[in-house]
Amino acid sequence: MVQPNASRIISVHWTEERVGRIPKYYIVAERDRSLVLAVQQEMIKLVTPTAAATLDCGHFPQIVIPEQLADVIMEFISNQ
Repeated sequence: MVQPNASRIISVHWTEERVGRIPKYYIVAERDRSLVLAVQQEMIKLVTPTAAATLDCGHFPQIVIPEQLADVIMEFISNQ
């Protein structure tokens, strides 16, 4: 079975007026080997998140430490 590929051709047009109003949160995965720490730090500089948190995990905290990830997300939400 062929998997549809349409979602990869979507073009998003960001504007500061629109995207600037959306709160952005970043979770640093300290042991991520897919997006190494230096790349994550650069991403944070480019986005300037509303808040950031750090977890001692690899690329998939939702699989290896879901409770800790949920706590971080709830903290983000409660501080809005």
